[in-house]
Amino acid sequence: MNCLALISSIFSNFQKAKESRNSFTVTELVKALSSSKSRGVGAETGRRVHNFWGDPFEIAKREEYSSPFPLAYKLEDYWVYGIADLIRFRRCTPMEVIEVKSYEKYAKYEILQVIFYSYLAYEAFMRSRKPMAFLVLGWNGRRFKKRVLVEWDPSTARCLLLRAIEKKRIKCKR
Repeated sequence: MNCLALISSIFSNFQKAKESRNSFTVTELVKALSSSKSRGVGAETGRRVHNFWGDPFEIAKREEYSSPFPLAYKLEDYWVYGIADLIRFRRCTPMEVIEVKSYEKYAKYEILQVIFYSYLAYEAFMRSRKPMAFLVLGWNGRRFKKRVLVEWDPSTARCLLLRAIEKKRIKCKR
């Protein structure tokens, strides 16, 4: 499949996931496995420092390109979807998935988040390459203080996602 067709297919899957009753966002699934703690920076700061933009179709035109990117993957009977802060592509292949935080401390929540987005990128781009996963910490909109490589593997990420889906399904049945 050529790059433009692949990107269009991923966008189509993202829309299907958003419209499906059998879907979960990455945020919902991360929260099922860890507690999200307020880092005290506020929603406004979070929105300000996450002011990334890009034309995802440039991925097909440029040798290397970084952009926020919508991802979706159907895992068994459930869609998992969300928008990664940044994905660095080389020749239409996701090389790095980057989650950006305005704060400097991180825990299980942030680690799971970048792992889940990395797994979605891996699957959405047809397992062409396992992207590296990074947390960028202390981002103020111009600079960051620390970049942390998060080790992950696809089989563990898949198991964690399935565990989170199971937890969410049980809560929905009550």
